[in-house]
Amino acid sequence: MNESIRLDSLGTLSDNRLVRQIESLRGKERKVLAGILRHLVEIERRRLYLPRGYSSLFEFCTQHLKYSRSAAGRRIAAARSLAKFPVLERHLLNGEVNLYALSLVSGILTEDNIEQVISGIRNRSTREVEVLVARHRPGRIVRDRIRTVCVMEPEPRKKERDGDDASAAGSTSTWNAGGSNGAGRAGSTPGAGSEKFPNPVFEGSGGNTLERVKISRKYKLEFAVDPEFMRKFERTKTLLSNRCPGGIGFEELFMLLMDEYIDRHSPEGRAARREKRQVRKSHQDRDSTKENGSGNARPVSGGEGKIRSRNIPQRVRDEVFLRDGGKCTFIGSDGRKCESSWNLQIDHIVPFARGGDNSPGNLRLLCGKHNRLEADRVFGSPHMERFRKKE
Repeated sequence: MNESIRLDSLGTLSDNRLVRQIESLRGKERKVLAGILRHLVEIERRRLYLPRGYSSLFEFCTQHLKYSRSAAGRRIAAARSLAKFPVLERHLLNGEVNLYALSLVSGILTEDNIEQVISGIRNRSTREVEVLVARHRPGRIVRDRIRTVCVMEPEPRKKERDGDDASAAGSTSTWNAGGSNGAGRAGSTPGAGSEKFPNPVFEGSGGNTLERVKISRKYKLEFAVDPEFMRKFERTKTLLSNRCPGGIGFEELFMLLMDEYIDRHSPEGRAARREKRQVRKSHQDRDSTKENGSGNARPVSGGEGKIRSRNIPQRVRDEVFLRDGGKCTFIGSDGRKCESSWNLQIDHIVPFARGGDNSPGNLRLLCGKHNRLEADRVFGSPHMERFRKKE
């Protein structure tokens, strides 16, 4: 492959030539970055990510352009800053401001403070820009974060047979109280991205007792809450005190609450309860038939009513949700299915206004953005815009 610069030839360049060359590349890099930001502005203006099966510009950047989440977020924020204030591009091209600075100030820029902000971020360090942004905000909000971590947990002690001890000794690492280990360290554990890991064996404080531990994948959550949240949190723990007299941790509490909510409100939970009711009713009908001595069951009243209604029965909604796997079914022009699970809505394939019915075959799951895109395609954007203004 022909390249203007070969990495294996850089060692032959003089110091001055090497520096001048990277300065030239840096200037080209800023021009390319400015071009990318302009493209993102236009793509968002046209909403070109929607016909290609992406529900947002962020999803387009991370999945189609293969940016990391943080890189995509910075570029989108910076692009929106340039869209509102094109003068920023000049400062980006001459190196007075960088991508990170533009992304940071995107949330505070206004027509009134643009000149002040530009003078405050030109040729400034990242820390100085962060201070400037903090001064324009009443308080720095703690962002919700989820991070993957690996933790070591002791396994329940069991009486092991001699054969089990021998096999375990050959398949695990050993660490003693002094910190030395046999097969490896936690930081270099094979398969760190998988659910299960080799179980290292730690030497207890007694010097002769071995304690088996496992390395598990966990998630570290970080978020800020207000006093009302804490009041409800303490109240919930109090209500659970009979069930958990020794107290309850965040993970266990949230698992209980989420399990209850999912069971009560998810289509899967409603479908399971509906099936149980049907089984119970069939048993009751069979028992009633036996008691009456009649071999004929009571006739079932006939099907759905003939009156057309926009109201879709909950059981039909649940059936569509389960059939479509709880994901947006929109397929883009390049064959990519959206599969977003956020803000899902029931969409009529043949619109209700054009005679479509509420049968499952005429219904599908779409995310809110692709549902609006389909409405614009069928009825036209000017027509749909009138309805949106009323909302």
